[in-house]
This record gives sequence, structure tokens and C-alpha cells, in this order.
Amino acid sequence: MQLKYHSARSKLVEAIKTLSIGKGKIQTRLLIVFDDLNALSNQDIPEEITQKWNEVNKLVTKYGPNGLVGSIEHTLSRITEPTGIRIAVLIYEMYYHIVHENTFTPSPK
Repeated sequence: MQLKYHSARSKLVEAIKTLSIGKGKIQTRLLIVFDDLNALSNQDIPEEITQKWNEVNKLVTKYGPNGLVGSIEHTLSRITEPTGIRIAVLIYEMYYHIVHENTFTPSPK
């Protein structure tokens, strides 16, 4: 058996670790997390959680770029703590789905 969604799973595991035990405000921890998560696309995650992924992306790019600062950094510098927590909860829900509901698939022959 091969691990399905390996890239998403490993990135989400690290994200949960950073969000739960990392130092600093939630906005700072989310910025660290998005250095890795930003590389994921809809093809990297199960179809069942693409809506959550799209919502996360919408929330973290709400304010668009500002000069030399990208959309994610600009948005995370402006969000409130409750919005940061909402994003973190969505990331956790994605993690939970991948780890507990989509772990293994048979290897192709």
C-alpha cells in the first residue's frame, strides 16, 4: 500500500504542530505554516476537503498584496485573533480528514 496525499498529510502535520506549540501570536504562527501550505494545490488534497482549502485560501489572501508584501503576509498582518483561530480550525479539520479518513490506498499495478 502507498500513502495517498502524502505531501498534504506531512504539511498538515507540521502545520498542526506549529499552530499548537509554536511561539507567538496566531497570525505569526499562520505565516510560518503558510510557507509550507502555500505549495499545496487542490490536486494534492482529497476532493472532500477542497471547499475547506478554498475557504482557507480566501481568508489568508483577503487583502491582496501591498507593495512588496504578498497577499498572505499582508492579510495575516491585519486579521484579528478570532479570524486566525477560524483559519487554524479549518486547517485542523483538513488534517483530521486526511489522517483519519484518507490514509492508505492500494498501489497501482
